[in-house]
Amino acid sequence: MDTSPHMMGSSGCRTSSSGTSGAVQGTGPCSRRIGFIALLLSVCLLLTGGTFPAVAGQDVSPKDATSEGFHYPSTSAEQFLDLIITLADSTRGTFADYATSDPRRDVRYDPHYARFITPGLREAISREETQLVKKNCGGKYVDGEICGMDSDPITCTQDIAEEGYLFRTERTKRDMVIVAYRWPESTKIAGVHRLVRAGGVWKLDGIRCDPTMSFNMP
Repeated sequence: MDTSPHMMGSSGCRTSSSGTSGAVQGTGPCSRRIGFIALLLSVCLLLTGGTFPAVAGQDVSPKDATSEGFHYPSTSAEQFLDLIITLADSTRGTFADYATSDPRRDVRYDPHYARFITPGLREAISREETQLVKKNCGGKYVDGEICGMDSDPITCTQDIAEEGYLFRTERTKRDMVIVAYRWPESTKIAGVHRLVRAGGVWKLDGIRCDPTMSFNMP
């Protein structure tokens, strides 16, 4: 029998087995794919009311609260937005590619991302991207050139916060919440997001990155 620590999973992924725990882990490019799937499952569990590992600061204690009311995610809407931002951060732009309707994207991910943002929001983001590509590159993407947005339209940033994100609920109605978020080390609000709920499921419906850039939101 082959005792090699590496094996091929049923999907063709290369995996390694720990000799002490027996745990099987993905290696190489497949580990990124497994991580992506795991994150999607976490979001799905939140959407369906299932249980999932607690996010950082889920039960915010007084010492965790920051000035001006920002805190680690505590409400279901804040947790959902935190997971969406984490998803956008971890997918290396593929979520943004879906939101902007980039023709070069991998369309196999479209059904997954469609569950997280409303058609109205995607249409608004795509419309802005199309206008920028037309203005900057004559209507077609050019390799090596920034033809469209130069930041992620979902997170409103170009980088990733190592310490996670802080949130503040600005406005609440029965099935609509507006949440602002920022980085722990910054006093500047990174973005303001509107979430709507239908059938018990949250979705992103509007984003305001700054006074000059917003999508489906005044």
